Amino acid sequence: MNWFIDKYAYPMRNLKWWKVSLDEGVFTSNELRNDKKIKNYNEWFSSEEMKNVEGITLFSGRDMKHEASVYKRFSRMNGFDCLKFLSIPIDAIGYIDIDSISSHLEHLHITSPRSDEFYGFYEKESNSVIFDAVFPQLRTLGLLASPIVFKNFDVHNYPALEYLRCELEFDKSAKFLKIFNNSVSMQGYGLDVVSKKDLLKNIPRNVRLLKFWSITTRQFNFSLLEQLPELRYLEIAGSYTPIDCSSFSKLPELIELNIRDSKEIYNTEMLLMSVSLNKVGLKSIDKHDVNETLLDRMKSNINEVECNLRM
Repeated sequence: MNWFIDKYAYPMRNLKWWKVSLDEGVFTSNELRNDKKIKNYNEWFSSEEMKNVEGITLFSGRDMKHEASVYKRFSRMNGFDCLKFLSIPIDAIGYIDIDSISSHLEHLHITSPRSDEFYGFYEKESNSVIFDAVFPQLRTLGLLASPIVFKNFDVHNYPALEYLRCELEFDKSAKFLKIFNNSVSMQGYGLDVVSKKDLLKNIPRNVRLLKFWSITTRQFNFSLLEQLPELRYLEIAGSYTPIDCSSFSKLPELIELNIRDSKEIYNTEMLLMSVSLNKVGLKSIDKHDVNETLLDRMKSNINEVECNLRM
């Protein structure tokens, strides 16, 4: 299990965590391995389990009338005194009193509306979200709903924020990222649907972690990584731009590199020039210059190499 997954990707793994499926209208507990379902909302809201729950994931359903009734029950979240993790669809924000949980929340993920309303939601200016609550302990923020709909977003409301995952499909110029340039606590970014070729200019020099989900441009400038001397973890999960590995050898602090589901990598032998690289993962890449000899050399020089490529 890599460092990124341990620290940021699945923070709810070790929590007393519940998911709420609004399609089925049930609560399901991860602690009970999905063996128990509670259909009576009032029963659960008045139970001891509610007082001790640490994580909740809300899934959008198809029945808006039913969906609204569940959201309204969650509006009184002042009973969730132990809640650390919340994942919620953006169209539910208006129903929930975020201020009642913001003081102790550590992980917040805001997801997109249901797929059948996805594009229509972002086309309506009336769907802007006023998001001005203060989160003194929030460490990870996932905006899988496009950040263009958030208004009054102030980085000073997140003094402990370390990691931001952000959907950029509707923010192609990545203006939203500039809000975090002056954050002293930020350590990493996870960026979805990247189409700006010089996006790395928007990333602070002291960043330690970067993950890309889907680089859609064919001209992404990987050489700008050299401006991030403190980068330790880099993952590229899908790139249409051919990846020149010589850029990675110039990162003095890079410990872990993972590349998968991408079009092409080349100059892979330059990874051997890295003074710090401890782990490399290469998976599902259409075109590459890795051969058996190079792979053996990498395994001799790099502590952990995971390679799933056709030789």
